[in-house]
Amino acid sequence: MILSSTGLALPRLQEEIGLSSVQQGSLVSIQYIGFTVAVLLGGTLADKIGKLRLLSITFGILGVAAVLFGAASSYWMTVLGVLLIGSFGSIAQNGITALATNYDKNNAEKNNAFVQLFFTVGAVLTPVLLLIFLLSFNEWRYAYYIVAALCMVIALVTSRYKEEKKASQSSLASNLGTYVKALKTPSYLIAPMALFLYVGAEIGIWGFAPIFFEGQGYGRISGILSSILIWLSMLLGRSISVRLLKKYDMTQILIVHGILAVIALTLVIFSGQTASIIWISVSGFACAPFYPLIVTWMTRLTGDNSSNALAFTMAFGSLGAVVLGWVIGLVVDHYGAKYITVAPAFAFVAVILLLIIFRKKRVQM
Repeated sequence: MILSSTGLALPRLQEEIGLSSVQQGSLVSIQYIGFTVAVLLGGTLADKIGKLRLLSITFGILGVAAVLFGAASSYWMTVLGVLLIGSFGSIAQNGITALATNYDKNNAEKNNAFVQLFFTVGAVLTPVLLLIFLLSFNEWRYAYYIVAALCMVIALVTSRYKEEKKASQSSLASNLGTYVKALKTPSYLIAPMALFLYVGAEIGIWGFAPIFFEGQGYGRISGILSSILIWLSMLLGRSISVRLLKKYDMTQILIVHGILAVIALTLVIFSGQTASIIWISVSGFACAPFYPLIVTWMTRLTGDNSSNALAFTMAFGSLGAVVLGWVIGLVVDHYGAKYITVAPAFAFVAVILLLIIFRKKRVQM
């Protein structure tokens, strides 16, 4: 609910506190820069204090971040809010993904896809809340106060669970050494590069959709509705992909969905309002299985059961959001919002090529 909602608030913040286009773009980059740095530290913190305890602390801070972002009355207050959201959102997501992966290693793909269903539900609920409060009270900020309260509840509930035993006590220096070694090992970068391209494409789709539709003159409600449709179609796709895993190899599923994404994102460029909304929704469906299956693919490639491999992969993903967001901004500045899906389409083409070439590759570290 909190990680996927920044793009929805940007048009409102522009109206109320006078954010420039450059400041709007910088907020997305700042959120994912925080995500990148924090996720690399998250594995070490999880090993030091335990995943459940870390999750409890993390959700408490996310509650504070949601209040800051919801109450933001200046650019720098917004910067602090998105920085905390990105940083501690990454730690929470990494911790939850690691728990899901290690819970039952024989069914890691299925477990991660199942957990991602809840991520998608949260991504649908936030724009629904925003829409309700805008229509009923003309006030979008209440949605973030509700998210803050829910984060505090999760922090409290998680703190009541008995802490798991610390199986390892890795140090920050040793983990950073692992990351440096990974950067020097091309085969280790296959899954991280796939996630780099995919996350950049996904953020480009749902992160820029509200700005795109409002910029086309369809009104502020259309931007929120487009986001709801994207995440509803992604929820449908993730529900189906969990079932498909019983019959098909996960790389086959990803290649087919990737081709569908390229087609949908290309057709958006040549469509009118109604058709573009439909094709944007189809692209959400196509995105559905990528995140849970790629992070699981990483654990298969490395044979690494710790959260470090996941943290490294997720850091690449967040960097993709920073880089592709910047590229999309350049495209929009030079060619207009009509071509907002060009960069995501090319990113999916690259992901498909990676999957085809390296799908049977195993990392030797």
